[in-house]
Amino acid sequence: MLIYYIIGVLVEFTALLIWFFSPLKTSLGQFFLSKQITTNEEFEIAIMMKSPFIGKLLSCYICSSFWLALFIGTLFKFLFCLPLEFIPLVWFTYPGLAYLYKSLIDKNK
Repeated sequence: MLIYYIIGVLVEFTALLIWFFSPLKTSLGQFFLSKQITTNEEFEIAIMMKSPFIGKLLSCYICSSFWLALFIGTLFKFLFCLPLEFIPLVWFTYPGLAYLYKSLIDKNK
């Protein structure tokens, strides 16, 4: 189970890294919302105006990591026949680890 936990946390770190520190949001915003979107902040504002709930979910690092952890834990539980305890384990530990990872990234900027 430890290997699945480690793989899952690496998947979470990578997904959050791509979402929050790459131009992916800007590209998706230009494709789906408006060609005038040129920054991640403009994307977040555009999403917030359409749906405050989804906007908060996609622009908040902690919120995103929390729900992504639930998704990863549930997916891994069913894909790899892990015990049910795996879901709350990752759901309540991945966000804290993801925040520590983000702190290291921000510190080294």
